[in-house]
Amino acid sequence: MLQDRLHEFVQLIANPIQAHIHIFPHRHTDRTPVFHDELVRDIHDLTIQQLLAMTFRGGAKSTLLEEAMLLLALQGVFPNGIVVGESEARAADRLTAIKYEIENNERIHYFFGEQKGPIWGETRCLLANGTYLQAYGRGQSLRGIKFRDARPSFAFLDDIENEESTSSSAATDKTMRWIFGVLLPAMDKHRHYIRMAGTPIAPDTACGRLANNSSFKTIKIPVWYYPPALANSKLRSSWPERFPLEDMLRQKDEYERMGMAREFAQEYLCQADTEQTKAFDNTSLPIDPLLRHTFQPTIVIVDPARTAKASSSLTGTAVFSWVNSQLIVWEADGYLWRPSDIINHIFDLNQKYNPIFIGVEKDGLEEFIMQPLRTEMLRRSTYLPIVPIKAPKGKLDFIRGLQPYLTVKEIQLAQPCPALQSQLQNFPSGKIDTLNALAYALRMHPGEPIYTQFSASVHLRPSAPSSLASYVPIIFALNSTPTETAGAAITIIKRTIVVLADIVAQGAPQQASMEVMDYLRFTTNKSPTNIVLPKKHWDNYEAIGLRSSLAQNHHRPSLGGDPHKGRAELQQRMEVLPNPQPQFQVSDAATWTLRALTGGFAYDSTPGATSRLPKPNSYATLMEAIECAVYVLAHTLEDESGRNYRHTSTGRRYLSAKA
Repeated sequence: MLQDRLHEFVQLIANPIQAHIHIFPHRHTDRTPVFHDELVRDIHDLTIQQLLAMTFRGGAKSTLLEEAMLLLALQGVFPNGIVVGESEARAADRLTAIKYEIENNERIHYFFGEQKGPIWGETRCLLANGTYLQAYGRGQSLRGIKFRDARPSFAFLDDIENEESTSSSAATDKTMRWIFGVLLPAMDKHRHYIRMAGTPIAPDTACGRLANNSSFKTIKIPVWYYPPALANSKLRSSWPERFPLEDMLRQKDEYERMGMAREFAQEYLCQADTEQTKAFDNTSLPIDPLLRHTFQPTIVIVDPARTAKASSSLTGTAVFSWVNSQLIVWEADGYLWRPSDIINHIFDLNQKYNPIFIGVEKDGLEEFIMQPLRTEMLRRSTYLPIVPIKAPKGKLDFIRGLQPYLTVKEIQLAQPCPALQSQLQNFPSGKIDTLNALAYALRMHPGEPIYTQFSASVHLRPSAPSSLASYVPIIFALNSTPTETAGAAITIIKRTIVVLADIVAQGAPQQASMEVMDYLRFTTNKSPTNIVLPKKHWDNYEAIGLRSSLAQNHHRPSLGGDPHKGRAELQQRMEVLPNPQPQFQVSDAATWTLRALTGGFAYDSTPGATSRLPKPNSYATLMEAIECAVYVLAHTLEDESGRNYRHTSTGRRYLSAKA
C-alpha cells in the first residue's frame, strides 16, 4: 500500500509546484504567483548545483526552500543535509518548522508514513528513511559534521546575513570567507546542492556578491516588474493577491517620505545602492522660519509629469530666490497631478509669489501643457512670465550639481519641505522630481539686477488706479519686439512719478498693441493724455510696426526720451536718501514692473553677451518703455518747478495766482 502511495507521489512530484500546494495546502492559502513556479522548478532541478533566490520581503522564498528541502529529504535525495541561519538559533527555528510538518502533516503521513526517527533534538534530527538534518549558524565550525561517513550533500542557507554582518565590506568579506573557506569544503566533494535565500539588506552583502558569481544561478524577483516581452508593458505586481500594486506604490511613497527609499529598494526591489552612488555628503537643509517673502526676485520651476498614476513620476515644483549667493527656497513639493491641476497650481504660485520667471520643462510645455495654459491665460486675462527650460541630458548628474551649495549650507528653507528633504536623503533612490526642479535654480539665476534700490516700504504704492482724481493726466508708455508688446500707465502724483498698471501681451504688434491699450484703459479707467514710444520706433525703415499699428487705430504717439538717461533718472529717484519723500513709486497692480525692479530686469551674464546690456526678455521690453516715459515726465516736473498749477472740475489745468 505504501509503495503505491509512493508511486502516486512520484507522479505528483513531476509537477513540483503542484506537489508543494498538495502537500502543504495550509501554507498556500493565496493564489500561487507565477514566479513561484520558476523558483520551485529550479530548487528541485538537480542539474543546478548552486542556486540563489533573491526575492522581495514576504515573497515566501524561505517557505518554498524549507518545503523543498523536506520533500527532497523524504525522497532520500540526500543522506545528510544542513540548515544554515544567521545564528544557530535561527537555523534551529527552521529545523523546528520542518520537524513540525513531519510530525503533524497528514499528507506526508499518507505518502511516506511515520518519519520521526530516533534522533529528534533541537538542532539534529534523523528521519525514519535515514536522512539526517542539522542546524548551524553562520560562522560556526563545520568540522566533523559527517553522518555515517556521509558529508552534507544539501545545504539550505536562509537569510544568513544581518545588519552587523553587512555593516562594512570587511564584515561581508568575513561571511564570504566562511562560505568558501568553511561551508563549501565541508560539503560532499562529488555531489552537493546549495540552495540559498537572501535579501540585499545593505549596499555590500554576500548574497549581492554571489549574484554576480557565475557558479550561482540567481533568481531575482522584485515586488513589481515590467513584462519584458510585451510592447508598451505596464507595471505589474509579482504577487497581486498578497502585494497589490497600488498598495506597494503607496508603501514606497511612505518609505520615501520617511527618507527610507534605499531600504524599500533593498527589501522589495532587490536593489542595493552602493555608497559611491550617494551624491550628497550633507542631506540636511537648514530652516529659518523668520524668512518672509516680500519682493525678493522669485523664480518658480515646474517639471510636469505626463501622467497621474501612482506609478508615475511626480510633477516637481520649486519656488526660490537668489539673495546674494544664498538660495532661499520658499516651497518645494511633488504631486501626482493631471494637466488641469498643474495649470491651476501655476496660476496659484504666480498669484502668491509674483515670480519674475516661471520655468516649465520644455518637453512637458510643448507636449501637453502649453495649449491649455494659453487658453487659461486668455480666460483669466493674465499673462504669465513662462520661460521654457531645456531638460538636462542626465538628471542624476544635473541634481548632483547642488552638492557644493549643500556643503557650504548656501541652500536655506523658509519652511519645512518634506518632499524635498526626503528626496535629498533618498537620492539617487526613489523619486527625484522635486530635487530636479530645485536643481534648475543653478541655471535660472536672474543675474545682476539693474535696479538695486527698490524697497517695498518706500516704492510700493498700495492705492488702486481707480482712486485717482479724474483730472490726473496719464501717459501710456509702449514698446514692442516682433513677438510681444509691453505697456505701462504712468502718472505724476504730488511730484512723484507713479507706475499705475502694466501688461505684456504676446503676438505681433498689430494685435498685441491694441490688447495693451485696452487693458491699460480698462485698468486705470482713463484714456491716455499722451502715448510715448522709444526712439527705435521712429526710424524711417522701422520694421516692427508698433507706431503704424497705433496710427491705424487713430492714436497719435509721441517720441519718448532717451532710455539710458531715463534709467539714470529713475535710479536717482529710487534712492531713499536724501529725498524726504519717495520720488518714484509702483502700484501693487503693476506686477510686471515690480518683478522687473526686483530682479527680472538684469544685466545679461550669459557667455558671449555684450557687457552691461540688459538681458533680452519681457522685462527689458517693458522697462525701456517706462524709462523713456520717466525721462519725459522728469523734464515736465523740472519745467513746472515753482509754478502753482491747479485743475478745473473738468480736468483742465491752469496756472493759479493763489498761494
